Amino acid sequence: MRSPFIPTKTIFIFFFLLILTACMETDAPAELIKLDLTDVLNKETKITVDEIASNSQIIPLETNEHILIKQINKILLEHDQFFILHDNLCSVFNLNGQFIRRIGTNGQGPGEYTQITDLFIDDKGQIIFFDSASHQLFFHQSDGSFYSLFQNS
Repeated sequence: MRSPFIPTKTIFIFFFLLILTACMETDAPAELIKLDLTDVLNKETKITVDEIASNSQIIPLETNEHILIKQINKILLEHDQFFILHDNLCSVFNLNGQFIRRIGTNGQGPGEYTQITDLFIDDKGQIIFFDSASHQLFFHQSDGSFYSLFQNS
């Protein structure tokens, strides 16, 4: 007989999504962009950006010895800035691709994350990391400074 036990991770995700949806304003309808990729996906040739987007622009990101990007996991565009989750780091760039700052610190100390799996930015501009290794949410202010931690117990 199956146990009625529900994993803690499932409960945590459910309540996190419930909190996020409960705090959303519903006064203005959200703008939805719909891309019909049916024709593009049925092709056996390579896809170019121009085939799926009418307006595209390549923005080279600044790199130097302090900011090197190996693999990008997620890109968010908020408040005229790109928040890029890469290589277990979060870096912020302006619309011209110039590096602005890094958010958060990787490590084992207070306020430090181990493995960023996802990145969110809420309506207040708070930057939220999900650390899959510690099952914690790290909250940063819009300037990137750490200020709060939520741990699933």
